[in-house]
Amino acid sequence: MSIKKLTAGGTTYEVCKHPYNPKHELLKVTSRGRVYACASAYDEAVKGTTALMVRYLWKHDRRAFLPYNEGTGTYVD
Repeated sequence: MSIKKLTAGGTTYEVCKHPYNPKHELLKVTSRGRVYACASAYDEAVKGTTALMVRYLWKHDRRAFLPYNEGTGTYVD
């Protein structure tokens, strides 16, 4: 079973379906009341992305994540 949502230290890491493209997943991080996201291609060799992978990516490559508006499903400029 893969973990799709994880909360650690007040930060929530989540893997969701991409709102516009079924071949991608949306990696969301909620930290200090703000939501950040990045799109990830679905890799069949990995069988999907887990919340632990999102946590690792957030820690090591934070620039990949952009501010995200959940209401409209778009990135914020």
